[in-house]
Amino acid sequence: MVRWRARPVYYLVALALPTGLSLLAQATPALWGGMSPALFIPSPNPWAPTVSPAGEELGWRGYALPRLQSSFQALGASLVLGAIWALWHAPQWLIPGARFTLFPLFFVRVIAESVFLTWLFNNTRRSLLIVILAHVGMNLSVVRLVPFQQGGLAVQAIYMLFFCAVAGLIAWRTNRATLTRDRRPPLSLVVDGGTGTDHAARDVYSA
Repeated sequence: MVRWRARPVYYLVALALPTGLSLLAQATPALWGGMSPALFIPSPNPWAPTVSPAGEELGWRGYALPRLQSSFQALGASLVLGAIWALWHAPQWLIPGARFTLFPLFFVRVIAESVFLTWLFNNTRRSLLIVILAHVGMNLSVVRLVPFQQGGLAVQAIYMLFFCAVAGLIAWRTNRATLTRDRRPPLSLVVDGGTGTDHAARDVYSA
């Protein structure tokens, strides 16, 4: 699953998109005279945003997503996994200083991010490495660039909407069964040496 051979564009998107959306979200309020928050916020635990994604992705995309895709289309599996992923993080919003009123924005954004990560995962022959890099980028964007638990409502809402737009574009421009451009999914979606064959991929290859 830790495949590194993939088109360079996927590495570029994984690393640049989260930070790019974060910077755009911060710049947007200035268009109507608002103030943008500080660009870089020092983290009390600088290692957490870069270390934790590896462990998380072994569970989310390494274990759960392939099994969900054996029962649901890729888009549906992404939405289900995104909701579980967001709820798993819910306790951190009970930490003193966190703004729980921002949790709904967080919940929707994580579901949109789940669609984005599934798109990366399926289009890179299930490369956990690229997904981990994207997860690191998202963590750095919301923890170091836009501190999501303390930031302003406007920036958080804009950042969420940007990621929803990305997820919507993916759903619109790809096959929802696999979140790839091709009607026939990558072979790794059919033969993965795991618990079984993806439901959507079975249907396509049996057609």
